[in-house]
Amino acid sequence: DKKEEAATELKEEVKEEADKKDPFAEMDTDKDGKLSKDEFFAYAKVGFKNKDKNNNGKLEKDECPQFDKFNTDENDFLSEEEFSKGREAMFANIDADKDGFISKEEMIAFKKPMQKEGKCGGKESKEKKEMKCAPGKCGDGKCGK
Repeated sequence: DKKEEAATELKEEVKEEADKKDPFAEMDTDKDGKLSKDEFFAYAKVGFKNKDKNNNGKLEKDECPQFDKFNTDENDFLSEEEFSKGREAMFANIDADKDGFISKEEMIAFKKPMQKEGKCGGKESKEKKEMKCAPGKCGDGKCGK
């Protein structure tokens, strides 16, 4: 049926556009080409809620790719406080020039090793044997392994 075919095509186009979404641009709410701590943490706060798939106010290991790094008390979940502290450390690591802002270049440089290792929260494509990042993870939609 042509209607079903057109609907399927439209869904695929919408999915492709979502995969192309630039997380840096999404975080840069004042559009000045850099991320302030406030912008970075506002996005992280929303990220915590989005990652909490079962809405229990905490993140389990399967809900957060950075779980092991952020889980300072070594229990079986991340509190919002642990997640925020982990994001603080992440901001400091990304801000290579220590000017208090993250540039697009600093973000790309930070993500490059994760992309090469396939550690950006994506899922491996069985057909192509490459990492396909979840939308908003690496920014380019692919991870090398």
